[in-house]
Amino acid sequence: MHGNKSTVEDVDVMESLFVFALIWSVGASIIDGDRPRFDQFVKQLSQKTLVNVAGKNKLPKDETLFDYYFDLIKRMPMQWTPWSKQVTEYVPPQPFEFSKVIVSTIDTVRNRYFLHHLTQSGNNILFVGESGTAKTNTIQNYLLHIDREKYSAVNINFSSRTTSLNVQKTLMDNIEKRGPVWSPLNGKKLLVFVDDLNMPQVDTYGTQQPIALLKFLTERNMMYEREGDLEAIHTKSLFWIAAMLPPGRGRNYVDPRFVSLFATFNVIFPSKDSLLRIYSSILKCHTEQFNGEVQMAASQLTPMTMSFYQSITERLPPTPSKFHYCNEAASLLTHKQKKKGLCQSLPSKYTTSSSFVRLWRNEILRVFGDRMNVQEDKDLLEKNLLPALLQQFFNTDPTLQTSVLKTPILFGSFEQNNSDTIAMYQDLKDYSNVKMVFEEVLRKYNLENNGNKIRLVLFEDALEHIVRIHRILKLPRGNALLVGVGGSGKQSLTKLATFCCNYDLFEIKLTRNYCEHDFREDLKKLYQKLGTGKDCTFLFTDAQVATSRFWN
Repeated sequence: MHGNKSTVEDVDVMESLFVFALIWSVGASIIDGDRPRFDQFVKQLSQKTLVNVAGKNKLPKDETLFDYYFDLIKRMPMQWTPWSKQVTEYVPPQPFEFSKVIVSTIDTVRNRYFLHHLTQSGNNILFVGESGTAKTNTIQNYLLHIDREKYSAVNINFSSRTTSLNVQKTLMDNIEKRGPVWSPLNGKKLLVFVDDLNMPQVDTYGTQQPIALLKFLTERNMMYEREGDLEAIHTKSLFWIAAMLPPGRGRNYVDPRFVSLFATFNVIFPSKDSLLRIYSSILKCHTEQFNGEVQMAASQLTPMTMSFYQSITERLPPTPSKFHYCNEAASLLTHKQKKKGLCQSLPSKYTTSSSFVRLWRNEILRVFGDRMNVQEDKDLLEKNLLPALLQQFFNTDPTLQTSVLKTPILFGSFEQNNSDTIAMYQDLKDYSNVKMVFEEVLRKYNLENNGNKIRLVLFEDALEHIVRIHRILKLPRGNALLVGVGGSGKQSLTKLATFCCNYDLFEIKLTRNYCEHDFREDLKKLYQKLGTGKDCTFLFTDAQVATSRFWN
């Protein structure tokens, strides 16, 4: 606690600080739906007056105590201040990488505040939340900006195959012996970030061995050598940050005695207002160089997308036969994939609202429609698109409807094979344009791979699939899971799209006794190739999965 002697002795200040500490200790792990009940309980228990602008002897009336912090430094007189006051304007990363985008919201500000203060005070911290709540992104962004003079950081990603020996080796690589104890290199403090904490497999005795090691190490600041004389390794200056999905629904539970060693926070899914701010900020910043007509259209796309998403997920929920359909927990990721596509647009190619809205329609069909395996669902998707577009655009400008809804809808960037032009993501208009491009690509591929030619008829469905695969390969961190019966062209189309992207193709070659060790050696070869700066497509088929361990 910061403040002068008079502040510390002020009873009202101490009570307000206690309430703030109570909310974010006992209440930090409470799920979103129970926060209002806990808020009401604390307010009644405190017997303080509720007002709109609360000073040190009152509590805020609007919203919950989870939406406020007690400002002891910046505000005079001291008062309860909304977290929203700390939200800053969005600034895109330079150079722009979508995976590094952080838009300041109440949630990110709040999580970063506790990350900073708890790590500075030497406490361990655990973030628990569903997929898409930006746990990992928030922590990694925080670790990127720590004081490198005082701290160093190491990331450990747990999987079902992670062992306690893997964890110990990683830690030993980042500490050194100084007298009787082992401490981080160069005399710094080491922040260890463990992602997917509850992923390790549960053994016969109900123990997750990596977590058992971490519990012993966190409690006693020591572990033992695995070889030789099994000497004790005493450690210091190690601090732990962890993140995991909530247990249950097939996810492992973690030893509660281990969790008790952490300050645990339930990371809630962003509110609609936060989501609207996140994606509106990204799109607004991206379209700053576009003309006013496109900027006006872009400002309407994010609220329309969120409304459309809610509508389509209610009508097409995931089922056992459609488990890959989007669900609520994945909505953040889904919006990100759509925004990735929109952020590939350039002012020179998108000069009208119709062209930009048509691009939006393409991204919606790619993100939502491409995973649908029933034609009825695809038709329903298109039918739900029309009312959304009518309400926002077509009613005010009926001429947009023809250009936006025109089929086929094919977007891509294939000019990179010509050294005189720059690849631009644009509308390819019709099948004839795409066919002309890929007939030439196929001819060149067969010339360069005389012993492994692709014999392929480029009919319309094949052209659509290859454009989709090409789009994914060109996205940063683009990964595709291609599902189809044998002989449907999954591998051939991927090879052709890879060649069109001017990437190298990497595949493993199974032998009779091919095992996990061989797979790891092949992955090393892949990483070495990537280290030279050459982009690669790793083509991995179900026939090459010699053991389920490969997936980890």
